[in-house]
Amino acid sequence: MLIDMHVHTNRHSGCGRSTPEAMAAAALRSGLDAIVLTEHDYIWRRAEWEELQKRTPNLKIFRGIEVTSDLQEHFLVVGILNPQLLWPFMDERELFAAVEAEQAAIIHAHPFRYRDKQQRRILQLRPHAVEYMSNNVRPDMQPRIKQLAEHHKCSLTASSDGHVTDTVGMYATRLPGWPQTEQELAQLLRSRSQQWELVDGRHPAVGL
Repeated sequence: MLIDMHVHTNRHSGCGRSTPEAMAAAALRSGLDAIVLTEHDYIWRRAEWEELQKRTPNLKIFRGIEVTSDLQEHFLVVGILNPQLLWPFMDERELFAAVEAEQAAIIHAHPFRYRDKQQRRILQLRPHAVEYMSNNVRPDMQPRIKQLAEHHKCSLTASSDGHVTDTVGMYATRLPGWPQTEQELAQLLRSRSQQWELVDGRHPAVGL
């Protein structure tokens, strides 16, 4: 499954510039099999998600969330659909505890985007993956991201962090399986597999 696990829309992310329908259509044009809706501090409600999925039957759409933590780091969470379990600026330790209690998965989004070094509290936690490629990951950040993944003994992912149609699928991850639910996707991420292929959609021959 070729999946973009970091996608925003203008319905629930203030920085989103394209509609959910337009983002889904762009995902199909870019050759993606699936996307994860990761609005800022918001989980799509079931009814609105079902409506969007019905309109785009050839694209698998998962619900996730991008949580802004207490230390202003950003984490993608897959496998938690109860909005009462997650909130803006929650303590990272509470966030990771909630993820573990629900057997969900957590990805550290664009590490080093806002600071050159990770704070001690972050280094003491263990995400299931860190985002190695995205529109908000500069090339100079990638060596440090690799070191961070080695520190956490976790995987690397590639996602667009798309906020507009032109960016959807620019980076993506090819997973070995075909999960059908958020929990199944979370279990794949929790495996910390090193067999995932990171795809640079700008240069299809380039991968990691």
